[in-house]
Amino acid sequence: MGWIKKNEKQYWQETRTIGHRINAAGFEVQVRKYFTAPTKKECLAKVDEFMLQQKLNTTNSKKAFGVLADMWIEEFYKNGPNADSTKAMYIRNWNKHIRPMEFYTWPVSSIEGTIIQRAYNTLYESGVPSSTIEKCHKLMRQFIQYLTLQNLCIDFSGSLRVPKDKNTQKESHVTVWSDDEIKTILGNFEKADPRFRLRFLVVLAYYTGCRIGELLALNKDDITPNGELVINKQLGETVSYDANGNVITGYGIKPPKSTRSIRTIPLNGIVLEEYRRHLEWQKNDMRQNGYITNYLFTTQNGTLYYQRNIRRALKRYYDTIGVEEKSVHTYRHTFGTNLCRNDIPIQVASSLLGHESIETTARYYVNVGFDEKAKAVETLSKMAVG
Repeated sequence: MGWIKKNEKQYWQETRTIGHRINAAGFEVQVRKYFTAPTKKECLAKVDEFMLQQKLNTTNSKKAFGVLADMWIEEFYKNGPNADSTKAMYIRNWNKHIRPMEFYTWPVSSIEGTIIQRAYNTLYESGVPSSTIEKCHKLMRQFIQYLTLQNLCIDFSGSLRVPKDKNTQKESHVTVWSDDEIKTILGNFEKADPRFRLRFLVVLAYYTGCRIGELLALNKDDITPNGELVINKQLGETVSYDANGNVITGYGIKPPKSTRSIRTIPLNGIVLEEYRRHLEWQKNDMRQNGYITNYLFTTQNGTLYYQRNIRRALKRYYDTIGVEEKSVHTYRHTFGTNLCRNDIPIQVASSLLGHESIETTARYYVNVGFDEKAKAVETLSKMAVG
């Protein structure tokens, strides 16, 4: 210890033994660490901080993997940025499939990649679907990365692989409505049922690409006098926790899927005309059925819809007009694909859809047809020759 000169300046230096290793000759030697600071006081503070952290890490490394995992889930993951329903889903799968594993009680210092991989393989062989193991894996990766930052293990999460179902292959494209199907859906409201309650919801779904939960949460204040749709909430499963940390689920209005989901979407003339018609229809419906609401979409009793009831009502409509049923989310896929087909920049498409990342939006390009691709290539070639 003492003063040293470095870059023409004086620094105080301390050294401490932090461990031992075997050298090339086969002898055990000390591992020394040097600490340097402008003053002796600052240098000793660095030493104390490092040695305390080493002590904490040594203590934690003897703790059970599961003890640290439970602490991390409670203190960090539950307070993370994901939607409450998403967090609850991951925690349920973790508690059901990972917590019962034998390694959950082992010291964290004994956990390595092969142990976790073996657990995934065991789950798959016992009949647990790949999609469920994937949810466990997403949580596992985050926890392992946390342990790595705490110097409790190396990050082996990138080497883990989720077994894939042999008899199923993930589609490389998204399902969309064809142009003819859309013409049939949007052109037969009056013919099929003039009192169809979900007419404006279908129009909004097709022309805005909003998620069904976002549409069902809309009220009249969410469409501005300037003809813009404001998305800042959704209707769906709500999650809270009791004093013992147990999940309590409900159903109601909650924050959007992510901060990127908060957005404003311009509405075209067709949508605004349908909105005017919807307000007039809803005014009569409230008078006839004796309810009052500020929400755009409710049952005839004025209560908010459950998504499963939306699916049933739409299926009845599709059956009436002779269109094969597709999920409500197909409108969102169609909206995203049409944006890409019409040369809308991917950043704009991503913003309109409220995606967390452009990578999510990029999947819609796989539905772009040959003619659109050829047009894009031709445009690039013209740009190249100036």
